[in-house]
Amino acid sequence: MKIKILEHVEKDEFKNPELEINGNLADNKIPNPELYKIIENPIYNAAKSAVKQTATDVVIKLRSNYDYETVVKGVASAFRQTTIERIYLNFLGKSIVVINRDNYESGVYKRAIKNGYLNP
Repeated sequence: MKIKILEHVEKDEFKNPELEINGNLADNKIPNPELYKIIENPIYNAAKSAVKQTATDVVIKLRSNYDYETVVKGVASAFRQTTIERIYLNFLGKSIVVINRDNYESGVYKRAIKNGYLNP
């Protein structure tokens, strides 16, 4: 895996994606678990924000213990409602699960998320 950190540039009220992963633009997101009580799913929201920044991929660091169902629903919403191609879930900085659109469409993503929780 080849990762390049990009220079921050703000254009048209949006910052550019922060990373390039294997040639794809990616943005790094750290959802605030406190905001989940008042806004839409944090995983979906992170993907939606990354797409606005022209990213095809999003790296989401989960700082707190989001429950399994919240993460599954967020990933499903992200792939159904945005053009995001890959989601990198960073579980408390201990394990990373990569879910691409094909994993989502085949249903394999649920097992990958569960493995992220079970193998931190």
